[in-house]
Amino acid sequence: MTKPIISFTIKAVPQPQLRPRIATVGGHPHVYDPKSTRDFKKIVTKLASSEMAGIEPITGPIKVSFTFYRPVQQSLSKNEFDKRASGDELPVVKPDVSNYLKATEDALNGVVWVDDRTITTEVIKKRYSTTPRIALKVWRDVADGGC
Repeated sequence: MTKPIISFTIKAVPQPQLRPRIATVGGHPHVYDPKSTRDFKKIVTKLASSEMAGIEPITGPIKVSFTFYRPVQQSLSKNEFDKRASGDELPVVKPDVSNYLKATEDALNGVVWVDDRTITTEVIKKRYSTTPRIALKVWRDVADGGC
């Protein structure tokens, strides 16, 4: 595979996109993100902006790879903790990887890419780590004739 055009790590604990909230403002419904989702998106945007300093957001079709390293739960036996921390066990727990993805993609709009609609191929992983973070790689995507 070719070298990514962008590759960096966001040093933040992955957070899922929570269900939107609805409030009535002036007699009209208003949909908004819960505070924890808004706060996470602000942190990711800030950290990514620092990584992208002086680089314009990418336009055109792109392929992205995300690896979400979620914390290992502290309330486990030492044996179970060690299996997860070493990568021998995968996180088949909530939240879903797609919920991590949505919040992070939205936070990177206008920073790494113009809009997440330009993502045409994705590889997404959820892993355990004692160092929670989000690893991102971006390539230009090209038509390959199908599956």
